[in-house]
Amino acid sequence: MAIRSDDKAADIVREATDGLGAQLVLDFAGVRPTVDPAARCAAVESDLTIVGIGGGILPVGFGLLPYECSVGTPYRGTRAELIELIEPARHGAVSAYVEKFPLEQAPDVYDRQHHGRINGRAVLVPGA
Repeated sequence: MAIRSDDKAADIVREATDGLGAQLVLDFAGVRPTVDPAARCAAVESDLTIVGIGGGILPVGFGLLPYECSVGTPYRGTRAELIELIEPARHGAVSAYVEKFPLEQAPDVYDRQHHGRINGRAVLVPGA
């Protein structure tokens, strides 16, 4: 399920999960208006990944997030480094195997990825 990051997000997620919250929360903006609702959507023993580097701050500490909620902030380098990394692909020196899945299959895809059953990259496509 993909939902808008607003004041209603946590209520929508809690309703859809019988009050438990989401096992995986991805924040692709990383700004205060999205980080706060992302934290409120997370369940106990969940994964909250802040992909966006918008400067939002998420207070982390005992009692501030659900118990055993893992917070990750993956980062892969500067824009210049990314361009340098992509350059070989532009010239056909690198190829990637991509499996596309409908967005509705996200929980199953995440589980398959977690257990090493995805070849290459998994891409979730809304409306596919």
